[in-house]
Amino acid sequence: MIVVFEGPDASGKSELARRTAARYEMPSVKTGPSGRHLRSFAEFAATLYDAPPVGDGGTPEIVFDRWATSEWLYGPLFRHDARINATEHAILLQFLFARDGVLVVCLPPIDVCVDTWRADPKPVPGATPDERQIVEAYRAWEGVAARYADLVWDYTSDGPIEELWRRIWAFRGGR
Repeated sequence: MIVVFEGPDASGKSELARRTAARYEMPSVKTGPSGRHLRSFAEFAATLYDAPPVGDGGTPEIVFDRWATSEWLYGPLFRHDARINATEHAILLQFLFARDGVLVVCLPPIDVCVDTWRADPKPVPGATPDERQIVEAYRAWEGVAARYADLVWDYTSDGPIEELWRRIWAFRGGR
């Protein structure tokens, strides 16, 4: 199982990814401004192709804290360029799903994201958003969640993390 946590800044992705990887003893990769920088379609595809297989069926298991959807959305918004285009993004999502992947978009209420970001903006050289961009990105994530997400998770109202895990495994037919 491959689990990808995506969503706006301050939406709880990193915490959910860290806890999921620890609970299921899965390797974890953080991509994006404060993690591993992937620069091309090929590099994003390689993260799935190179995911370590486990079990008799050789199913890959890995947790991503941000992945291709973040680059596709944030690249144009924050850097005014994208390292992957819409067609490449669609192909990467098909590849993710073919590799037994689940795309979880973390989407608590916008005021939670903005307030959390205000309290700890985590500056990243050359990529630190301002509050207007945080709101703009949140609105874009709402569209992504509606169109691409397997699961949308609001940690403020959807229950404990165990409920998220139950939904992930149920979505992909169990573990």
